[in-house]
Amino acid sequence: MADADNPGTASEPPERTDGPSWTQCRPDCIAPRGRQAHCPVDHLTFTTVANFDRHRRHGRCLDPATIGMTTNERGLWLTPATDEDRERMGRAR
Repeated sequence: MADADNPGTASEPPERTDGPSWTQCRPDCIAPRGRQAHCPVDHLTFTTVANFDRHRRHGRCLDPATIGMTTNERGLWLTPATDEDRERMGRAR
């Protein structure tokens, strides 16, 4: 088991002390990877911390579908790119 003296290995990640452990989440929760974020209240996972923040208002969770968010093929919530976003990304190439 990972601890302060044993930060974990590739097969056994260190235990998280900054939030809920995955053993406390529902079986259908999607564990976040990289810069993704998981809400411990409604157990939804978001593609970015910004999308997670967007679904929180005044300490409460909003239904992401009601604020224009959608899910991707993995079931992660995201804010779809607008035509303006696509145009800006095309100019950046």
